[in-house]
Amino acid sequence: FRRVLFRSFQALADEMQRSMDSLRVEGQPAPFIIDYRLQRSQEVNINATLGQLYTFDLQPVSQTLEAQVILGDYHLSSLRAPNPDMHGSGIPGALDYDNLRRQAWLDTDTRYKQAITAFEGKKEDLRKVTRPKDEEDLDDFFPAQPVTSIQKRSPETLDLRADELARYVSRLSLIAYEFPSLTESTARLSLKQADIYRLTSEGVRVAQPQDDILTVSFNFHLYRSTSGSNHYSTYEQHYATPAEALADSTHFIQSAREYIARRLSALNDSVAEDYYVGPLLIEDKAGRLIYNIANYGGYRFYASHRFTESSRDTYLRLNHKIVDEKITIRQDPTLSQWEGKPLTGYYTADANGQKPQAVTLVERGIFRSQICGATPALGTPAPTGNMRFNNPFVWNSPMGATTVPGVVRIESSKTMSLGKMRRQLLRDAQREGYDHAYLKRGEFLFRISTKDGSESLIGIRDFSPTAQHLRHISALSSEQEAVEMNGSFGGARFTVVGPRAMLLNDIELPVATPGQQAKPVLTFPLKR
Repeated sequence: FRRVLFRSFQALADEMQRSMDSLRVEGQPAPFIIDYRLQRSQEVNINATLGQLYTFDLQPVSQTLEAQVILGDYHLSSLRAPNPDMHGSGIPGALDYDNLRRQAWLDTDTRYKQAITAFEGKKEDLRKVTRPKDEEDLDDFFPAQPVTSIQKRSPETLDLRADELARYVSRLSLIAYEFPSLTESTARLSLKQADIYRLTSEGVRVAQPQDDILTVSFNFHLYRSTSGSNHYSTYEQHYATPAEALADSTHFIQSAREYIARRLSALNDSVAEDYYVGPLLIEDKAGRLIYNIANYGGYRFYASHRFTESSRDTYLRLNHKIVDEKITIRQDPTLSQWEGKPLTGYYTADANGQKPQAVTLVERGIFRSQICGATPALGTPAPTGNMRFNNPFVWNSPMGATTVPGVVRIESSKTMSLGKMRRQLLRDAQREGYDHAYLKRGEFLFRISTKDGSESLIGIRDFSPTAQHLRHISALSSEQEAVEMNGSFGGARFTVVGPRAMLLNDIELPVATPGQQAKPVLTFPLKR
């Protein structure tokens, strides 16, 4: 680790200094900032069907370099967007000093010429628009403070345990034998690891693991529709390390069995026709739902501004009610574990080497503030340590950095137990004149009798509460859970710790319609 780090930083620092001193095109500005990012990544992919492995791909470590050249100054720069796409280019051959410096020279030259074109285009666009003065006064990005932040990968992530993972995937694939109606299925495991090194002319030196992802999944064919398209379903779980995935293997296989059985039951049950507008109990992952709706599609909580057009929508909503007054949402940089397990998204330094700050996003239902990475916004004048490196395996910007939270807490001033919430659900439904109520558990919808509380699986209905529903929430559970989430636009993953369940009123469920399944004339030719 130390040898790779020293060799990488030395080669990049030498070429950066030369470029800052001498890189010029006559009549054009010199580089204002140069930003180098070096990524080292590795992947393991394992697939199996009916106990037989058909993919066992352990890829060697690959290296990718990205150079960003910025012209202008902090107020008006060549950047066309706050978070430019950064794909990088592969480094052929060994990662030695000469090879890395050669690649840095080539990439810097290319990016400098592209920045000249982008800067001219941006200034031309700005001449065509009129923005309010407070938006014109915003800088394009904040200065970064010189810092060195070096984080080593934990030893347990270095042991890939590939052979054990392969045996696990093979065992997982065998559960297809328990469901004769499954005509096609695949067990999959995908392990993706990456480390990133960043060096800038502002004096930022950062090295850290970049959002490891280990996903175990069971994918199976449901049916072919009358239009000829095939419909599949997937049950999956994410883990931080191979050791964690292997320790959870027995539980995951049993949970996959239950999911498949429920999914097939929902497919084969007759459709119950019912028009219903009344109470609905969302029994799990309510915190994730609250966050997504309150965040309004991934924009509201993340400070930013458009460089060449006016955008004041988010600013105008500050200090106004956006959710029920019982709810407070805040970033908690001190919460590293939940129920004894490390939380995805906990970090001690962002891509600029800055510590994340405690930020209250929503206070008793009122939208108070935003987290901020590198770009200021109206009402958010300073960074909060939230410029996090992207998911390293997204297609659009695997070496970029985006404003993303780390660990978010959703708290309620009033809660009740899940058992009491179920009883209130039934009472509310009876007052509405129904002999039944509904609850949503995962993706499945259940009907509950108000007489005896018995449940029946209804199936899957494509609906979701809206921001209007969240302005008045009947009840939130005292039971809490940690739910992993993906950052917007390829951003790093983070965790929301919040209420497990939520009771809403006046939810209109869409009327169920029969599935358009094309039943085969002959039975499945293969025996399990």
